[in-house]
Amino acid sequence: MSNHALLQDHAFILCFIFKVVEYITRLRRERTHRVDKLSINFDLPRSAIIVLNHLAVDGPMTPKDLSSKVDLAPRTVSFALRKLMGHKLCRKVPNLNDMRQPLYLADTDRAKEIRTKYEHIFRQFLM
Repeated sequence: MSNHALLQDHAFILCFIFKVVEYITRLRRERTHRVDKLSINFDLPRSAIIVLNHLAVDGPMTPKDLSSKVDLAPRTVSFALRKLMGHKLCRKVPNLNDMRQPLYLADTDRAKEIRTKYEHIFRQFLM
């Protein structure tokens, strides 16, 4: 095979890889936009919805316990908890067993109210 033919093959492969990466990036962007569009309805990210659901169902938990339970990174759980506290959907309470790790307690009445109002979004994220 000549050098010219080899260069053409490499150029074709690189072009193909570029198109695949471009396609995947576009799909991710569209998916993220769709999720963000749904979350804007009440200004909570997907992680906050998942964390709120677990707090409402399982009771008070530390961020570390939440992180392992919902399989999200600790910083994502912290971000979700800050959002929930900002909307007054949960609050921080002292952990009498270990004062270094506070417990977070969901406002169950407000959580139920939001869950019934946005049931279609909760169903999408929690399934």
